[in-house]
Amino acid sequence: LEQACSVALRVAGPLSLPYALALDRLGSLHWTTGRLADAERHLRAALAACEAATGPRSRDTAARLNNLALAVKARGRTAEAAALLERAIEAG
Repeated sequence: LEQACSVALRVAGPLSLPYALALDRLGSLHWTTGRLADAERHLRAALAACEAATGPRSRDTAARLNNLALAVKARGRTAEAAALLERAIEAG
């Protein structure tokens, strides 16, 4: 997946949906394997790229917000996760 991120970055650019989706998949993989700090880092980058590519109110952005909220909650930051989920509802 790291190679897929590199390819998407090179081909589509840092503020593109393909790059955002590749980062999201990598972050989700880290989340499922318990690498929560890495997951959060990649999911935040995915959200930033997605918002730049599709805007703050899109289904793609809502999905990235949801995934980030899961990682943040897993790290014990429930209030922040709730705020991200509220943003996700508004976005999508």
